[in-house]
Amino acid sequence: MTTLLEDRSLRNRPERRAGGTGMRNRRDRAVLAVMIGGGLVAAGVNTSAPVDLATVDALYRAGFVAAGAWLAVRARRWTWVVVSAAAAVATASFVGQLVAVAALGAAAYGVVSRRHDGVLGAAIVAASIPALLAQGEGPLSRLTGGAVDDPFGTSAVVTVLAVSPVLVSGWRRLGRRRRRSARRAARHVAAALALVLVTTTVALALAGPSLLAGGRATAEAVERGSDGDMASAVAELDAAASSWRSAHGRVSGPWMIPGRLVPVLGQHVRAVQVVSGQAQALTVSAATVAERVETDDMISGGRVDVDRLEALSPALDALAETSLRAEQRLGDAGSPWLVPPLGRALSDGLEEFPPVARTVDASAAALRIAVDRLGGTAPASVVVMFTTPSEARGAGGFVGSWAEFRVDGGAVRLVSHRRSKALNDLLAANDAVLVADADYTERYGRFAVERHIQDVTISPDFPSVAAVAADLYEQATGVAPAAMVMIDPFVLETLLTFTGPVDADPTVTLTAADAAEVLLRRQYELFAADEDGRERMLDILAAAVVQRLLDRPPDPFELASELAPRADEGRFALWLADDDDGTIVADLGLDAGFPDVSTDLISVVHQNGGQNKIDAHLRRELDLATVLHPGENRVEHALTITLHNDAPAVGLPAAVIGSNDQGLPAGTNRLTLSVYSPLGVERARVDGVPAAVEAQTEFGVGVYSITLAIPPRSSTVVELDLRGPADLSNGYEMVFDPQPLVRPDALTWLVSRGDGGSLEPPEGFVADGESVLLRDQLDRPRRIVIETGRRGA
Repeated sequence: MTTLLEDRSLRNRPERRAGGTGMRNRRDRAVLAVMIGGGLVAAGVNTSAPVDLATVDALYRAGFVAAGAWLAVRARRWTWVVVSAAAAVATASFVGQLVAVAALGAAAYGVVSRRHDGVLGAAIVAASIPALLAQGEGPLSRLTGGAVDDPFGTSAVVTVLAVSPVLVSGWRRLGRRRRRSARRAARHVAAALALVLVTTTVALALAGPSLLAGGRATAEAVERGSDGDMASAVAELDAAASSWRSAHGRVSGPWMIPGRLVPVLGQHVRAVQVVSGQAQALTVSAATVAERVETDDMISGGRVDVDRLEALSPALDALAETSLRAEQRLGDAGSPWLVPPLGRALSDGLEEFPPVARTVDASAAALRIAVDRLGGTAPASVVVMFTTPSEARGAGGFVGSWAEFRVDGGAVRLVSHRRSKALNDLLAANDAVLVADADYTERYGRFAVERHIQDVTISPDFPSVAAVAADLYEQATGVAPAAMVMIDPFVLETLLTFTGPVDADPTVTLTAADAAEVLLRRQYELFAADEDGRERMLDILAAAVVQRLLDRPPDPFELASELAPRADEGRFALWLADDDDGTIVADLGLDAGFPDVSTDLISVVHQNGGQNKIDAHLRRELDLATVLHPGENRVEHALTITLHNDAPAVGLPAAVIGSNDQGLPAGTNRLTLSVYSPLGVERARVDGVPAAVEAQTEFGVGVYSITLAIPPRSSTVVELDLRGPADLSNGYEMVFDPQPLVRPDALTWLVSRGDGGSLEPPEGFVADGESVLLRDQLDRPRRIVIETGRRGA
């Protein structure tokens, strides 16, 4: 019988002549046990995935370990040291590192003892290879603390380099007959592999045009749908589905099975199969939704066609389910073995797709609520809050008036339009109390919002604001709102693009070109001596805009497209009573909520303290100098806020530049400035003079406040030094959450490293020596990630 250790070079050794056969058999059995044991460990414990098929991956791992152990029997002893040392250094597994260190010790013993024990070599290699297979996705990055980025296939290269000496040395010391047999087997494998590669390449090449056509048609369908051209969108979706179906058929036939079983190639086959299959499912489902969306006459004569909405709901539910399933499948298709272009494309898609999937799911949930409320037996009320950032509050501005719409059996009508002071009288008469969450109560309870409902937007978190506003509205009127909507003059200006000009007064015609300017500034000059006339003008404007939208409703998709930027800016927001945790509205991007972040944050908010409309003449500049300390996981900010009060002391009405009951000179802007940050304040200065700040906590972060009085035509500079811990192990992430103001903040942000290292400029930044610099306007929230780069010398 031929044994594992049979070799011509061993035939004349003494053990062959005197009892050697039994010794070799025992060694063969020991080596075989090592091969089987190491293979089973690699198959059952290790998680490396050559093809991303669990059973096949286990067989590959077991075979690799067994082959390495078999060749290690004859390999030179120094090769055992190489493979075990590489495993001890490269593995990302703590257990693997312990095993590899033990193997390295055994290899060192083998070298020092000068005794070639094949069983020992087999055991060393069988223990080291599983550790090498557990390197993770970035061994170089891990070992250098992020200073070196891993190129594609680094872990595979390290494994091959570490194991190669064992394989080459063991191969050279094999008998000739075995090498001939191995070469014959290798030729057969190479021929089969070549056939698989050709077949797979041809199939992918044939699918290529269909993949590209499907992508183009899908993008075109999205554009057509956004424009409200549903007929064209349906046609493009049908074309896209056909292209995706064709591509998926070419890459999913039985001829692709061999390619799916080839390491590395298998992940690419799978990625193309998943992308084409999920894209086909999505476009088919989206086409079904688009076919049922007939926007013409969906709202007519102030009535919503509830039956048509209800017929749309199942299709939208199916699209939501398909989207969520596609998100999961696409996530599973990702692999570190994908070549960079395909890997980046899939990664970019995975970053963009989850918000889309959540939006579709939220749209389906919102539609179910709308159908229930519109077609329900009990009437539902929607209350619209009209705010103005000319008198700033945390969520945007002072609430001037409230419009209540009654929805009953699909009919929508305006039932009341009240000024805030009228609601205040009702709240006082009913002895209203504040019902709010802990943050709102602790920070704003002292301002008696239950008596001054115009200040309900004092919090920068609209979900908190809306819940309080809905409760106060119910206490005042007895009506429990099903929804709260917040709009400001910029939103009204957008709506006027659909309604056309509105004669809000015999002397005032508002258009989409000037409505915001009139409502923010000019109305106070035009009606300086006629406050009742100004309020009548606003009532007429609100009623006229609403009635025109009901009489001649715009295309919903076009309206949504125009309002989306306003929602991003926090000027248009929605709250639903039936949305218990707020996720539906949040996923629709309409919640205007304060960000829930675990990273760094800067949010600057001010509250008008003069009870006037002077904030239309305020400009804010934010200069932020940030120093990152990656080695210490620490961040430092030097924040400078310059507030320019451009209001004059004379020449404008008292409603704008008067201080009401503050007793300050005309044109003075009195405000409370607050900075939200998870870091602590070390020092504060106002115009260069040390100042005290009120420190509180809200939304889980610190909030630091200073009250200021800025004279007319002058500026005040506030400086804050912020310090604190931050996890910089995977780069640095900052969230800017701006306040919706008449004029957005101007931001200048300089970021550097405290150790002198360089930073990679993110999109929109420019390099400034070893620092990176951003100049921008904060008209909407921004989330920015900065790679920390390499350490300095």
